[in-house]
This record gives sequence, structure tokens and C-alpha cells, in this order.
Amino acid sequence: MLSIEAIPAFNDNYIWLISTPDSDAAFVVDPGDPAVVKAALQARKLSLKGILVTHHHFDHVGGLAELRE
Repeated sequence: MLSIEAIPAFNDNYIWLISTPDSDAAFVVDPGDPAVVKAALQARKLSLKGILVTHHHFDHVGGLAELRE
């Protein structure tokens, strides 16, 4: 079963975390804040396997460079 979880970011936004219970693989959507993504992945023992971006605003792409490392 697919799990889609909203991770609060900034004061008024969310980053979406997509995973399944039978794998440690995860995808995130619009990762503007890399710190909250890393914390969520670590807390859930998940490994980032992909990033989906819906548009180019900073609050959606600000974490791309750091997460690609």
C-alpha cells in the first residue's frame, strides 16, 4: 500500500513524502527545505530514491541541490 505523508515546511507549506511499508525507498515532492526531508527520512528509516518537482518556485526547489548529494 502506498503511503503519502505531508511534512510541514516553512510557515505555510508541505513537502510530500511517498513510500511503501515493504521498502525503505522514498520519494519526495517539492522539497523546498532539505532539513525537514532529511529528518523525516531518518526518523522513518527511509532512503531517498527520487524527487518530483511540480514547479520552480523556491519553496518547492530550494532543497534540490542538497538532497541530490
